[in-house]
Amino acid sequence: NYIDHRGFLTQNILAFDGPIHGLVELFLHAGELKAIARFTPEVDYVMDISHGSLDEAWNRLRDTVKAVAGNETLAKMDATTGMFETMLEFSIENDLLASLGNEVALGIEGERFTLLVQVRDEQKINEVIPKLLLLGELQPEKIENEEISYSRVEIPKAGMALFFGIDRGYLTISNSPEGYLSATR
Repeated sequence: NYIDHRGFLTQNILAFDGPIHGLVELFLHAGELKAIARFTPEVDYVMDISHGSLDEAWNRLRDTVKAVAGNETLAKMDATTGMFETMLEFSIENDLLASLGNEVALGIEGERFTLLVQVRDEQKINEVIPKLLLLGELQPEKIENEEISYSRVEIPKAGMALFFGIDRGYLTISNSPEGYLSATR
């Protein structure tokens, strides 16, 4: 569902009321959308989608690669993934994807964006995030604001900072502290 959240124009641009098939099935899935309530009326645009479980999507992707390109290509993909996982020191399927839930929401207000990703296993995702940041040689800085604790990471190559943390079942990421704090209140 894509919704102009300002109130004067609300419409479903994309909605499914029946079974979803084909490649779209990898990305969208019927489900309850709760993250949209975290965006204030000042947000220009909000997109909130429910997708199938990411670890199931990973397995469907593997099945598709096998069906289209064969066992040899799948074996190469698995070997490459295994090397990458060894370097990262976590499993993409069992640690990263399995720790994330079925809902993703994005809010945009001017140049500010806020992304919310539902979290199934907060402990696992808290172990994975620092390893992902190390991949980009990024060091998070802890921030305490009122009763909210979150992190800031400077991304020099992009000329920006990201603010992130886990709050009430969602990994929240924004390119401004105001965006982060607004989505967590």
